Amino acid sequence: MDTYFFLSKAFNKGYVKKTGISLNLTIIRALFVKKAIHTWRNRVVALIQLLLPVLITSFSLSAITDGSVAVEPPLLLNLQPFGGSYVPFTANQVDKDFANLYKMQFGNSEILEEFQIPVVSSSKE
Repeated sequence: MDTYFFLSKAFNKGYVKKTGISLNLTIIRALFVKKAIHTWRNRVVALIQLLLPVLITSFSLSAITDGSVAVEPPLLLNLQPFGGSYVPFTANQVDKDFANLYKMQFGNSEILEEFQIPVVSSSKE
């Protein structure tokens, strides 16, 4: 026990533990030194990590600024590829007038038919 106490006192003479901002700055400096050593030992990986994003960005920018603009044909708004559709609604006189106005809007371009679904009574007689 005496020997341990003696050695610890002998080896720690003249040293003071860092605290506060001094300790934090030393830790940050050590992190940078560690990163620099790792980068120096793995130069190929470091070069790839630095150059690959630059190359990809330059290729994509050159593709965007090619100068040629593709001319696209005008978009045709046509429901013919979708086949027919039925829109059920209940009709009184106002609804029938509205449906007739709707039919006149399309002319002969679409086949519009009007049909009635019989009303089923839910009351038992």
